[in-house]
Amino acid sequence: EMSGSKQPIIPAVPAFATSGICTFFYYLLCSVAHLLGGLIGLKTPRDALGVRRKGNVVLSQSCRCLFRILMEQYIPLRSKVLITPFHHHSFTRLMRASNRTYEVLDFHNLELLEPKTSSPHDFSAIIVSHMLGQDYRADWLARWKAENPRLLIIEDRVQGGLFSKENTDVYDVSLYSTGQDKLPNFMGGGFARVHSTNHPQ
Repeated sequence: EMSGSKQPIIPAVPAFATSGICTFFYYLLCSVAHLLGGLIGLKTPRDALGVRRKGNVVLSQSCRCLFRILMEQYIPLRSKVLITPFHHHSFTRLMRASNRTYEVLDFHNLELLEPKTSSPHDFSAIIVSHMLGQDYRADWLARWKAENPRLLIIEDRVQGGLFSKENTDVYDVSLYSTGQDKLPNFMGGGFARVHSTNHPQ
């Protein structure tokens, strides 16, 4: 169920992400290690996301796979989730089939507007998909997280800004893609960076 003034739609531009050359080769080496047998010590993405440790890097076949695991394991069924207006169509399909209720945020330019009739305790999670190479601004998210520490805040940074712009104080998990149309490599895939230990089991 989708509610709000806008429905999540498919973006009209190609996905992309940028990072420095050192960051690219670091995650390329991580991908090779994962491909050769999980040499980084993580058995599966499902197991890895269960390890509540800051700085975890979880590799998978795609960021969609990691997003689905987060949905299934950390966002309760029939709960209410606050989302941004635009998402990749694959994320939209997962959300529509997930048996959860969604409220869509309003925005002005790159600023996400704080809901006037809701509070942090009304939601079990917030999902932010950055678009067009720019990160949304939402200073109120830090206050919401302080008021409800169990509020899980996920960001899809596949089309976000620079890797160095990651806000590790607000977001619990950041999702990235290493597909061939984003960072050129031989295998594609995706990864998640875990920033917080306060998300629920």
